[in-house]
Amino acid sequence: MNVLQAVEQVLTEAKKPLHYQEITKRILQRQLWTTHGETPDQTVNARLATDIKYYGTSSRFQRTGAGIFALRQWGLSEYPSTRSPSNSTATSPVLSLRSNSNLSQPMSTRQPLSFKDAAEYVLEQFGNRKPMHYRDIIDKAMKEGILGTSGQTPEATLSAEIGKEIAHQERTGEVPRFVRPGKGLVSLSRWSGQEQPRELAKPIKQPSDEVVLEPWIYSLLELMKHAEEHRQANGEFDRRIALIGYDNAIEVSISTYLQLHPTQRGGASYPNELVNKWLANYHSLLDFFFDEFMKTLGQIPSVAKQNVIHYHNLRNDLYHKGKSLVPTERDVKDARKAALNIFSTLFKVKGEELVQTLPPLHMWITKKFNLQGNGNDIYKVLLNVGVAIFRFKYEGRGYLTANLNDEDNKPVVQIVKPLGTVKENGIMYKYEISGTANIKKDGEYLLSIHALGTWQVEVEQ
Repeated sequence: MNVLQAVEQVLTEAKKPLHYQEITKRILQRQLWTTHGETPDQTVNARLATDIKYYGTSSRFQRTGAGIFALRQWGLSEYPSTRSPSNSTATSPVLSLRSNSNLSQPMSTRQPLSFKDAAEYVLEQFGNRKPMHYRDIIDKAMKEGILGTSGQTPEATLSAEIGKEIAHQERTGEVPRFVRPGKGLVSLSRWSGQEQPRELAKPIKQPSDEVVLEPWIYSLLELMKHAEEHRQANGEFDRRIALIGYDNAIEVSISTYLQLHPTQRGGASYPNELVNKWLANYHSLLDFFFDEFMKTLGQIPSVAKQNVIHYHNLRNDLYHKGKSLVPTERDVKDARKAALNIFSTLFKVKGEELVQTLPPLHMWITKKFNLQGNGNDIYKVLLNVGVAIFRFKYEGRGYLTANLNDEDNKPVVQIVKPLGTVKENGIMYKYEISGTANIKKDGEYLLSIHALGTWQVEVEQ
């Protein structure tokens, strides 16, 4: 039963209009519909408003007061629009969810959905039971006015939030609300018929042996793998996601360890009052790892506590303050080192080896092809939505540049910029360089290469 069917059943049995909060309460009490969202009442309110918006007088629901809904078949009076006559020649029952719309329900009483609830709403309403890229989810949520954020990187926030929720729900044995069927794609687990919690400790087979992971380690590894895949893509957006992912992995690794039963952490036991104190926030989690755990081991940490705090502050600038900074490759590399060290030390695993040798947790088809030439040239390449990586090897006079244009030869992105100004003609250069492009539409693209020498390029998606 979906949420609107549940609303219809509650109203039919109540035989009177109800506020959306009361409707939600009765739905959840009777378990007519379940959600892992943090604001189920706002989800119900938004779904009802959208149904009325799209179907108008054909909707089975109608609004009879501020936040109060009824079945249209009852023939009750429509809640009047607050638009002034000068702005409209007729009163319309069709309501808009856009933030700049003049709604019958005052904006001050409408609370936006959380990132994860907004994603679930968009997927259900517009996904047609197919995965959507998280950039498209954010775009749709913003257009629908159901997501309130002033941050400059909402896509990064959504991706990180979904990653943390998946890891948490797998760690606790719950069925994840979301799944990641491919790079950058998000879907709902219930669409794939996932009715039971998946077997988290299922062995992952390697050519020569078998790696068996405890459930809590497997879910933590998913956070690491997600960050790792974005780090390897190395675009500006990917470096942001990677930094956030490694920081999340540090936090979740320590908090997971503290919440395990002593038998699951080698017999180590701590008083409950201390555990609760350490779990209070990010900094107290670091206090546990550096000031308690490492001292008990009698080891000197290979990463400095103040450096981890530095990466966390960068993450907060991206995640909470919405700053448009791009982390340096060094910051991402060092955050990765810290995350792998803490993860490996706490759970006595070879984190680097796991990240390097295990296949991606969410498999997708990788397309890879090679081109080579001498001098200037233009190639027609077929690319799909997602990140495309271009790896160049070049030897020649001057510097290589590469641009990607659409099929109409309109610029999309400069993949490789010249390394500098050529000071002397005739000097031979030999180097390797990579660039990325965020492809937003499937189709043919023109790869334009300018060079005074021989080159090779590997294109991967």
